Amino acid sequence: MTLKGKTALVTGSSKGLGRAVALRFAKRGADIVINYSRDKAPANETVARATTTGTHVITVHADVSDVTQIEKLFQATLDTFGKPDIVVANTGIEKVNTPVTDTTEDDYDLLFRVNAKGPFFVLRAAAHHIADGGRIITPPPAPSPASASTAPASAHRNTW
Repeated sequence: MTLKGKTALVTGSSKGLGRAVALRFAKRGADIVINYSRDKAPANETVARATTTGTHVITVHADVSDVTQIEKLFQATLDTFGKPDIVVANTGIEKVNTPVTDTTEDDYDLLFRVNAKGPFFVLRAAAHHIADGGRIITPPPAPSPASASTAPASAHRNTW
């Protein structure tokens, strides 16, 4: 199936699952919005790989645990491509190397800001900005020590 003429915004797309999804959409012809929050080098690598398909690609630095940055992400998409046809709320983090006895309140709060709050507000922004007939995709979280923080995203996915 071709996605030529469509735009896909994929959060957390500088590496891992998000990168794989963005590259698959690019291979099918979609223009891509690559989102990253910390390290631009992997985002640049994703862009380099995606542009070999001939699609248009932009990167947007935005931390999806911050609602104003989510709006910035969507505004950059709107300014460059218009309304996105596909939004993938893929962002997530885990603190797998931190034993529960060493987990701080800040660690815990960060997990919930990124893994619960982030996807919810990405979904909300997508609902406001997506093209008619567009698709919002929320990959299911993988089982992990951070599962408690990803459970709300699963609940949001099931109720939208």
